[in-house]
Amino acid sequence: MALVIRSWEASEQPGQDGTIISIVGRQEGVVAWFLTTMGIDVTTRLRITQSTVYFERGSLEGFTQRVVPIGSVSSAYFGYIKPWKEALAIGLLLAPILIGFVIGPLYYFLNQRLSVGIIEQSGIANGIEFKRSVIEGRKIDEAEGHRLIAIIHDLIVAQRGGIRMSRAS
Repeated sequence: MALVIRSWEASEQPGQDGTIISIVGRQEGVVAWFLTTMGIDVTTRLRITQSTVYFERGSLEGFTQRVVPIGSVSSAYFGYIKPWKEALAIGLLLAPILIGFVIGPLYYFLNQRLSVGIIEQSGIANGIEFKRSVIEGRKIDEAEGHRLIAIIHDLIVAQRGGIRMSRAS
């Protein structure tokens, strides 16, 4: 299930608490939003410092956290999915009643998804899939995904004493 983005911060330089990347998402829907505002943690967090990756997931059932040293990260990934085929099908199916010309584009707009994560040397993948939130109003695009993956790459290479990627953007 895709999450909606609550916050997204990525910088080449660590913040005061040492965080370089901080991504927080919550389960989609009004109920999850309400629970979050009431202090019930239904969020997923990916936080990366220069030395450690923290992957946390909270739900009504409980909480889990993985702590992975950057040196144990073998790669990172991101992807951007645009559901144009589904939106077109919905639009065409509902076209006879004219609502398809509204529902199809709306489906496309609200269901674009961004996946981001790391893969440990053990082969375990820790990732998050996000989609646009109407309530929070956050949208992350492909360019931001590229920037994020370059920062993670630089951290992995720096941990191994290598040369950093050039930023041609």
